[in-house]
Amino acid sequence: MADATIALATASAGRISPVNTVAVIKAVITATATVYATATGGLPIDLYAILTACSNPAYPFNAKDVLEVRGTSTLGWQAGGWTLGTPTATTAPGTIRLWNSLVEAADGATTASIPVLIYLSRNGAL
Repeated sequence: MADATIALATASAGRISPVNTVAVIKAVITATATVYATATGGLPIDLYAILTACSNPAYPFNAKDVLEVRGTSTLGWQAGGWTLGTPTATTAPGTIRLWNSLVEAADGATTASIPVLIYLSRNGAL
């Protein structure tokens, strides 16, 4: 039986090296009637405040350092599929998708608490 193949994901794009030290931030996303829209990438979140709070001010994390956001909501939905929006000097917007074992969450207002792990690797190029 042959082994399955494995290749680097595109998350290394824009980095000096595809293999860097990965850091993890433990956080909780709280959605209160936040609009989930499959057409625009899922649940919108802004990671700026959490990245700033966890960074050394002399060498802050930037939005492109984020590789992935993973977790499980209080409703049992799996969170992942981080997609970065357009960062600014004071925002790090993006979206995550919510899935159960079969389907993506439906469009509409979402209220949930989602404990997540934010995976980071330095040298994301803005």
